[in-house]
Amino acid sequence: MTHQRQPRLTRGPLTQWRQPLIFGVPAVKALAFTALALVGIATTVALIVACVWLSDHHWVLATASSAGLFLFACWAKGRHDIRDEWDRIRARGLRFQLRDIDALHHREFEFAIRDLMRRDGFKAEQLGGANDDACDVRGVDADGRVWALQCKHRRDGLDGAATGTPVLQQVKGTAGPVHGADFAVVVTNGRFSSKALAWGIAHDVHHVDRNKLSQWAADGRLLWEVLEKVPPPRNAPSRPRAPRSARQAGGRADTPLAMLWRAGQSKTRPRKVLHLSVRGRRSRAK
Repeated sequence: MTHQRQPRLTRGPLTQWRQPLIFGVPAVKALAFTALALVGIATTVALIVACVWLSDHHWVLATASSAGLFLFACWAKGRHDIRDEWDRIRARGLRFQLRDIDALHHREFEFAIRDLMRRDGFKAEQLGGANDDACDVRGVDADGRVWALQCKHRRDGLDGAATGTPVLQQVKGTAGPVHGADFAVVVTNGRFSSKALAWGIAHDVHHVDRNKLSQWAADGRLLWEVLEKVPPPRNAPSRPRAPRSARQAGGRADTPLAMLWRAGQSKTRPRKVLHLSVRGRRSRAK
């Protein structure tokens, strides 16, 4: 008996699944569009119903508005209280009298300016010395703006030599290119020549003369308040930064300005205290 060979069945390629269409649009997209339309219609209907209901219940709208105004008033009062607290703390901060400034050494004057900037919330460091590139004190305010200050101390105050145009020109030439400063400032306990004042106004070099220094150091005003056309930092801190040594020592700052203030409280001679402070700093540096 002969066996006939059965033919082998060949499996053809699988047919690809095709997405059904609804009005010529794939079903998934059509369902998504339909869901979005339903959500939009439901939201519109809910708003209409809410408006109709509020028109019949005016007290709800009035209560919500009153609550919103109350919260806004609390927020505004809080900001005002923070500002007042900053002013009170700054008013109790360190002060510098002009007669004490005149008695300082020029290096002590630089440290005093540094401490005044720290009182106003700056991150300031004293750089004065050889090769300082016309920047005795460099500070960064709360907005990250860089300030380059050149200090010119006159032992005779207003009777000393006037700060001339060459000093301002040197500061202008190095403040931006060397120190990356946004503001260039020259500070003196004396006076400026008329030509120097005119040149500084024309070339955006700010000046702090004896009158402005008194407002800044003795009256406790902020540095940008005594200068002209200088906007205050938008991110001004809620309270002035104390010098780092003051925070580490629990409020007693081993800085010339703090020593001068404590010397005035104890009615000792501040000149001697500050001289010992700078001499001690030099010995530690060696």
